[in-house]
Amino acid sequence: MEITLDPNDPFDAAIIPIVETNRKKRADYAQDGDPFDNFKTTSGLLGLKGFGPVESALFNVLQKVARLKSLRQNGRMSATRNESVSDTYLDLATYAVIAYAAHLEEETSSVR
Repeated sequence: MEITLDPNDPFDAAIIPIVETNRKKRADYAQDGDPFDNFKTTSGLLGLKGFGPVESALFNVLQKVARLKSLRQNGRMSATRNESVSDTYLDLATYAVIAYAAHLEEETSSVR
């Protein structure tokens, strides 16, 4: 089944910037040909057994959740000093999809 995203659909409209953000950031962070290179590198540098690319991406998800918590607790949801709340949600969603994609890659490679 072919899927075409509809920018007029609210869910699809939210997915499009996730893909765009991932592709832009991947160009700076990942080695060409390996979309999870940065997550493999950071998890490898930690050297913790069982901490791989999925956990590295999940760490970034948790960082964004912690940022939102701090902004809310400090009453700065509408007055951020750095990235906007919308950018934080976009990054959070992007990292969550990366975690899922890395999980799928791990699952697929373990079956081979």
